Amino acid sequence: MTTTTFRAFVREPFDLALGQPHQLLISSASVAIVAAEAATIVPYPYNILLAVGAEWAYLRGLISGAGVRTRWAGALNVSAVALVVLYGSLWGFRGFHLIPDAPAPWAAVLLTIVHIGSIGAVTICSAMLHRAGMDALQAERRAAADRETRRAEEEQRYQDELQRRKDAQQLDIDRAWKLSQIQIEAEKQQAAVVLERDRQRAALRAIRATATATALSASATATTRTPIVYDGVEYPSIQAAANAHGITRQAMSKRLRVATRNGSATE
Repeated sequence: MTTTTFRAFVREPFDLALGQPHQLLISSASVAIVAAEAATIVPYPYNILLAVGAEWAYLRGLISGAGVRTRWAGALNVSAVALVVLYGSLWGFRGFHLIPDAPAPWAAVLLTIVHIGSIGAVTICSAMLHRAGMDALQAERRAAADRETRRAEEEQRYQDELQRRKDAQQLDIDRAWKLSQIQIEAEKQQAAVVLERDRQRAALRAIRATATATALSASATATTRTPIVYDGVEYPSIQAAANAHGITRQAMSKRLRVATRNGSATE
């Protein structure tokens, strides 16, 4: 049994029975009245099927079109009441022998139109009301789908914007990191330049100090080893002369200066 069949034959009748139990009693009487009069145009058991079908069409139309604002809802109520009133009246007229078994031709035509027209009216109104209910349901589903689509689009736009912001933040972080690396590298290079300059300066100072020390040493060595003549005796150095006379080098240097002034000593 399909879902539509289950809804039409099981769920909707039970929903109606639970919501409006009095309607079942009224519908039972309506089916009996319509079936009794329908027996004059269709044989048994089709008269019962016709009565049940007409009542079913009326009730299902009410259920399907519940909450739908359409003129077919009022038309269905009018046609259903007209069906019961006309069929019940004709059945009562027959019971009181007000309608002959073989009516006049115009009366036969009128009775046939009443029988078929009232059943057709209920059927058409029920179908149109059911269609209106289905259209409203489809419209509601489309509206819900549109709302869901808009919600999904808004969610997607939100996610895109969030991702864009994350990308922008990450780009800023990357730029800041690159700038910091460039700054660090520049500081390293500057420190290396300063270190190299200090190293060169230190090396230059060391070279100058070494040159100065070498010059001083050479000067001292030259001074120390210069031969001198004192009192007609040549000595290899001032220190040697000082040692020979048993005095200090400073005292010897002083004697040499005095002798040089007197012209008795030469270097």
